[in-house]
This record gives sequence, structure tokens and C-alpha cells, in this order.
Amino acid sequence: MPIAYEFGPEIVFISAGFDAATGDPLGEYRVSADTFALMTYQLMGLAGGRVIAVLEGGTPTETQMIPDDKECAGRSYCF
Repeated sequence: MPIAYEFGPEIVFISAGFDAATGDPLGEYRVSADTFALMTYQLMGLAGGRVIAVLEGGTPTETQMIPDDKECAGRSYCF
């Protein structure tokens, strides 16, 4: 992140897939929904909060990221 702050972008684009998510049958990693939310929150500190997030396709519906998204409601770092 220090390099990103030094660069000083005017806008940040996130092109995100969730292969690293807990429960993803292809990625087999264990990145939680909270961790994805924290990374997004950190990126919001760049470019005055001007962040555009685009979800890439191909995420299986059985991936745990979908139900976890509902649990974010009311937390300040989930949007």
C-alpha cells in the first residue's frame, strides 16, 4: 500500500474474483469475507474513496462468499 499512496491515484478499480475465498472448490484457500472487506476498506483510503469494484464471473454458487455477504450488513467496513 505505501507505493499506492505514493502514486496517488485519482480512482481505484478493483477487478475481483473470489477463488481465494473460504469454501471455493477451485482456489482451496481460506480467505474470509471479513478479510476481503478489510482489503476493500484499506483501498477506500486511496483516491478519496473513489473505488469501483467489479465482480468477475465464474464463481460457483456453492462458494461461501455469497452467504457471508449478507452478514456484513451494519458493519462499517462492509459496503
